[in-house]
Amino acid sequence: NWSLRMLPYRVRLWNRALLTSFRVTSALVVLQFSSATETGWAVEPVILSSVINASPKARLTLPPTALASSRSEPIDLSGQWSWKGAWRAGDALPEESNTGWFSIQIPSEYEQKGMKVDQKAALYRTCVVPETWRGNRVKMRFDAVNNAMTLRINGVEVGKHDGFLLPFEFDVTDHLRYGSTNQILVELVELGVRARMSARLRQGGIIRKVSLFAVPSVNITECYSETQFDPKFRDAKLKVIVGLSNDQAGPADGHRIRIRFREPSGRIMESKEVLQAVPSLPGLSSARQTVELDFAAPARWDSDHPNLYEMTVSLEMGEAPIE
Repeated sequence: NWSLRMLPYRVRLWNRALLTSFRVTSALVVLQFSSATETGWAVEPVILSSVINASPKARLTLPPTALASSRSEPIDLSGQWSWKGAWRAGDALPEESNTGWFSIQIPSEYEQKGMKVDQKAALYRTCVVPETWRGNRVKMRFDAVNNAMTLRINGVEVGKHDGFLLPFEFDVTDHLRYGSTNQILVELVELGVRARMSARLRQGGIIRKVSLFAVPSVNITECYSETQFDPKFRDAKLKVIVGLSNDQAGPADGHRIRIRFREPSGRIMESKEVLQAVPSLPGLSSARQTVELDFAAPARWDSDHPNLYEMTVSLEMGEAPIE
């Protein structure tokens, strides 16, 4: 769900898009497409994970507010981890030997906890991934890490990242043991991009929230809106951009997008509902589209009258919502 402020200038909720657009003029619009080429959908290869020195197209998956099954419950990996300084590949894990391992609260910078390290350190914990997540795409999201890091799950390297204040994620679907315990190891090197900027910045650690969550193989990757009022600031045009991703190897068919709105009073705006069929998506591809709707004299937002409209975007498979 997104809350919409009808402001007399453009509002960006999330994320960015590169799309052609079409205009919605009727109360309930059902759009059928025969192919991506004919519809104007922007189809391009999908990126599953953020990686070291990632391009600007590296994605952050939108965690859904509701899914068709219990897979909607994310796993918060913040809390107690094990920390070891002077880490070397092949060192014993805490289950094998407690030598050199200390308990630490995450998120934090370990040097502020009194732990000193010259170069490389390791953070470790285990977690059980539900069996119900099998068949979906599972993402591990780090909201911020100091500095350069390598992620290993169950002894296998998943990927690398270098940065200290930006969120990033890894697609860990193929590295997990479902219905069982998984070993998560984060190798940290302080001499990453932050340390290279200043010789005084020598602190490391997982400094913001880290979590696991599951999404369908076809999922909503981006959704944001822009509001534009007419010159008299009376009527408004709302542009909604929705992006989808097919994270599986094979093509995906039979999906559609439904967009609903509620007035600030809570009343459902049935005349503004949009139902849009999604073209066949090739494996490992993404597509984006724009919907434009006209709002006559909407309730505007200001600090004295904080009117908010609610927008709900649902991804459906056939008649059933999946995200």
